[in-house]
Amino acid sequence: MPSCPKCSAERTVKNGRIHTGKQRFLCRGCGYQFVENPTDKRIDQATRELIDRLLLERLSMTGIARAVQVSEQWLQDYVNCKAAQTSRTVQIRPKKEAFDSAMRRTLVVCRPQGKQTMVWLALDVETREIIGAQVGDRSQGSAQQLWNALPKIHPLLRHPKAQPLQLNKFYRK
Repeated sequence: MPSCPKCSAERTVKNGRIHTGKQRFLCRGCGYQFVENPTDKRIDQATRELIDRLLLERLSMTGIARAVQVSEQWLQDYVNCKAAQTSRTVQIRPKKEAFDSAMRRTLVVCRPQGKQTMVWLALDVETREIIGAQVGDRSQGSAQQLWNALPKIHPLLRHPKAQPLQLNKFYRK
């Protein structure tokens, strides 16, 4: 029997086989399980960077594992480790203070033809990001719900002149 690679004890016994069929051993001294002459396949840094790029492309985990020739279990463990390192807080960047008529320019109303339901979207003019949305009819109540859906941290809503939108050209009285 081989000696333990961890504590060098000679008291080892056979302890089944690994998935490739190699004999597994157990050290009676320290309880360490090992394989004699392991074929330790280390994943190099270049392969890890390739996996990171493939993950950003939103390919399937099975496809990435097959293409890069790593096990699906190793890839899942790697992704879980990356996810644990990722920050869970959202960084809010301050936006430029600009009120004027930006809110009127910001509002984009999308309505399917022939439908009574419409989607109200409020977009930031500079960044083109959606800052509020509301699905409803063409009533003043729906316009008010859009105003209420807007985040209060947005610079346009912190301005002293901020007031509910005058959307009378968009809604029916």
